[in-house]
Amino acid sequence: MMNNGMPSYEERLRNPNLSIIDFEYITLHPEAKAAIWERYLTDIVFKVKLNECMKNDLLFAFRFKEAFKSYLDRGIRR
Repeated sequence: MMNNGMPSYEERLRNPNLSIIDFEYITLHPEAKAAIWERYLTDIVFKVKLNECMKNDLLFAFRFKEAFKSYLDRGIRR
């Protein structure tokens, strides 16, 4: 079951075409961005996977940067 716009590891194993972030979900539920950002800052495996997705998929990178622009602009990074 998807939690806060992030399909679980098991869901992504069952369906390899699932994105690590469901951008449509976070568009409808902007409060989910905080949970995703917190996980990005605290879960090294999630962060590595996101960075890999951004490196390999320019559309994903663009959507991530647009969705999390306010966090990135504030410099809330590790």
